[in-house]
Amino acid sequence: MGRAVAGLFTSVAAFRRPTLFGAIIALLTMIGVQMLASEPSRAQTNDTTKRVTFTTVTLGGESIEVGIYRPRGCKGDRLLFVFHGYERDAGSYLRSARRIARELCMTVVAPRLNQERFPSWRYQRAGVGRGAAGIEQTHSLGPLIAELVDWARTNVTKPDADYVLFGHSAGAQMLSRVAAYHPLPGPLRIVIANPSSHVAPSLKERVPYGFRAAGAPPLESELLKRYLAQPITLYLGSDDVGEFRLLKNRAAQRQGTNRLERGRAIYQQAVRISAQNGWTLNWRLVEAPGIGHSGRGMLRAPEAAAAISPGPAQP
Repeated sequence: MGRAVAGLFTSVAAFRRPTLFGAIIALLTMIGVQMLASEPSRAQTNDTTKRVTFTTVTLGGESIEVGIYRPRGCKGDRLLFVFHGYERDAGSYLRSARRIARELCMTVVAPRLNQERFPSWRYQRAGVGRGAAGIEQTHSLGPLIAELVDWARTNVTKPDADYVLFGHSAGAQMLSRVAAYHPLPGPLRIVIANPSSHVAPSLKERVPYGFRAAGAPPLESELLKRYLAQPITLYLGSDDVGEFRLLKNRAAQRQGTNRLERGRAIYQQAVRISAQNGWTLNWRLVEAPGIGHSGRGMLRAPEAAAAISPGPAQP
C-alpha cells in the first residue's frame, strides 16, 4: 500500500487545487477499504462475545456469577458444566471451552466460586470433612452443584437435558469428592482433569481421601461400589509432572509424587478393586500428550472430545 500512496501523491502534485481535494478523498477511501479488509476478525470476535453471557444466580441461598456460552447453529440441548481451578477464573475457562463446545454442540455453563466464600476446604474438598459426619455436613457442595444443574436445565436448555461435568485442578478435586460422596443423578460424564488429589477407591484411606470411616463397613463398601460405577474420566496431561500448587499432605503423597503419577495410580487401583469384587467399573483414562497443568491446554487438546464424550468405559 506504501507504493500506491506515494504514486497517488505524485499524481496530486500535477493537478490544480480543486483536483487536489478529490485526490485526498480518493486516498482516504482507499485506506479505509484496506483497513476493513485487514480486520475481519474484529467483527467475528464481537459476534462470539454476543453469544457469551454472564448472569447472577441464587443457589443454596448464595449469589453466584455464572457464565454461559451457546455455539452458533447448535441445535442440541446438552450442557457442559466447567469448574475452574485455584485462580477462580471462570471467564478464562469459559473461553477455553468454546472450541470443544462447538465440536460437540454443547452449551457451556461456567460458575465462579470465589475464594472468599469457597476457600479450599469448601471448594477443593467440596465441604467434606473427616468421617461420616463430614460427608453429611451442611457446607457440602454436592447439593449446590445439583441445584446449578437444575437451574441450567430449566433456564438455559430443557428440563431433561443431558449434561457433562468438567473440573480442572481445584475443580477436579471438588468433582472427585462430589462423585464419591454426593453423586448427582444421571451425568453423561464426570471429567476429573489434573487434580492435585483424588478420592482413592480404597477402604483403607480415610474420608475425604477414601472411604474409611464413611460409615459402618457395609455402607463403606456400598459407597465405594457406587463410586466405581460413576461415569468418570480421569483426564491427565502427560507433562503435568511439576510441583506448582501440588498438595503434599500424607494422604495425597500416598497417591504419587505428581499429578500424572497420581491419576494413573488411582485409575489402576480402581481397575484392581473392581475386578477383585466383581463390581462395575465405568471409569475411563484419557491422557493429553504434551499438556502440563493448564486448563486451557486440556480443554483445547484433541483428546478433550474423548474425555468428555459419553460412551462405554475403557475396556
